[in-house]
Amino acid sequence: MNPRTIEQTAEYDIIQADYNNTIQTFRRWHTGLIEVKFGHDWAVANGYISIADMLRKQPQIRYQINMYCDGIIPEWIAIIDGEFMIKTNMQAN
Repeated sequence: MNPRTIEQTAEYDIIQADYNNTIQTFRRWHTGLIEVKFGHDWAVANGYISIADMLRKQPQIRYQINMYCDGIIPEWIAIIDGEFMIKTNMQAN
């Protein structure tokens, strides 16, 4: 990996790195949260042919997307304590 910053804002930095013939894109928030772009390159780097292939083979991810994102594939997923987490748009009362 050769990480490089491609964009900086007041809230976050966008960083890209080459990995296994893919380009991985990360968003590092200045609060410490790190997200990864949830797209084709991410799926391929994790051993899948595509996002669709990953969703077919990983029903728990498909379930989380349906449950927390109304079935819409998110652009970014969070990395929390080394685990990939699909962020919800739902708010607690």
